[in-house]
Amino acid sequence: MSFTVVWAAIALAGLAKLRPVQQETHQNLATLSSEVEQLQTRVNRAWRKVELGLDSTQSDTAIRESLNYVPFNQLGVVFEEPATPRE
Repeated sequence: MSFTVVWAAIALAGLAKLRPVQQETHQNLATLSSEVEQLQTRVNRAWRKVELGLDSTQSDTAIRESLNYVPFNQLGVVFEEPATPRE
C-alpha cells in the first residue's frame, strides 16, 4: 500500500513540474498561431493586389517581392546609407 502511495506522490510531483512547461508551450503556440494568421492575411492581400492578367510565374514573383520573401537557400541583402559620408 505505501509503495503505491510513494509512486502516486512521485507522479504528482512530476506532473506539478511539467505544468508550467505545458502552459508556456501553449502560450507559445497561441502566439505562433496569431503570427501565422497575420501572415496569411498579408498573403491574401497580396494575392488580391496581383493583376488577373499576370501568368502564374509573374504572380508568384510579384507576391514574393511585396512580402520581401527570401528563399531558405539565399541570403537577404539590406542596403543601408552609411552613417558618415566618405571623403
